Amino acid sequence: MGVHSGSDLLFEHLSKINDVKNIYVNYIQIPKKGILRRILEKFGFITRENLWSFKLTSINSIKEIYGFHLAINELLKDTLSVLFVSCGEEQLSRQIFHSSKNTKSRIFVLLHQPPTWIENEVEFLSALNDLGGVFVFSKHHKKYLSSIINTPLYVIKHGVDLDYFSPKENFERYDTDLIVCVGSWLRNHQLMFDLWNRLIQKRPSLKLVIVASKDAFKNDGFQSLLELPNVFYREGLSSDKLLELYRNAAIHILPLNDGVANNALVESLSAGCPVLVSDVGAVREHLPEGYYGLVQKYDVDAFFNKTFELLDNHELRNQISSDLRRFSLSYLDWNQISCQLLKAIKDS
Repeated sequence: MGVHSGSDLLFEHLSKINDVKNIYVNYIQIPKKGILRRILEKFGFITRENLWSFKLTSINSIKEIYGFHLAINELLKDTLSVLFVSCGEEQLSRQIFHSSKNTKSRIFVLLHQPPTWIENEVEFLSALNDLGGVFVFSKHHKKYLSSIINTPLYVIKHGVDLDYFSPKENFERYDTDLIVCVGSWLRNHQLMFDLWNRLIQKRPSLKLVIVASKDAFKNDGFQSLLELPNVFYREGLSSDKLLELYRNAAIHILPLNDGVANNALVESLSAGCPVLVSDVGAVREHLPEGYYGLVQKYDVDAFFNKTFELLDNHELRNQISSDLRRFSLSYLDWNQISCQLLKAIKDS
């Protein structure tokens, strides 16, 4: 994530309104990966059978795992402190769930992934029991978890950097043939392939810029999509370049297989970029009521028709742009969300 994206901004706002203890991670002291695996196995954090699935990612790295070890030590020293964990689905957070009941009651977790992801993680579900609380990004998600775990559940919205992801002056969106598609996680690349095949045939001047990580290449549909005319792939864009795309694109097409809330959606709203998005999971909870650009899952015809309605209706695009920005200012402010989260923790 860039400095203006993701839920890291939530921590920045929390640190402004509450005392946060900083933990310094000395790189020299971080154990090697092989040693770390053996330590995790020895203390029961992860079984030998599960070692094969122990993966390191940009979030779940050696530094983060070691940082958690230090954080738990602080939690044990200070019985009045609490630990708030973002990206609670990551394997690094599972390691702390083997703590005592008293310690677990002071751990609060934020979940990002939808129920369809969680359903494949049976062991993970049981680990959520007896925590101080679990924060989710939708009522849909809360309803799903309420019958499965015994931990208090809280709903917050996924915020966005409102000051940075801002629209053009007067929300003006000039006629353009630029369409963007941002992100790769839980994206329906096959739908995008079918849609672009039709769009480019009707209007050959259209240009599609896809911003995604290299993980997208694991999907066959994505490979095929890149072979279509006027499709351009961008990876590792700076925040400034991403903002430029949101501001200059006529439309942001976001075909999803599932989702709770994601950076691409809320950034697009805040920048006033009209988005056509699949009505899946809890997506509609992060959109204005009755939003025009919400499209039924797998409905290529609806995506196709609404794309051209937006491309050919200048006034409609600008009105949607203005509405999305207004919605973002009212509901997606990380500062307000951090206050809601902190109040829930203090009242628990």
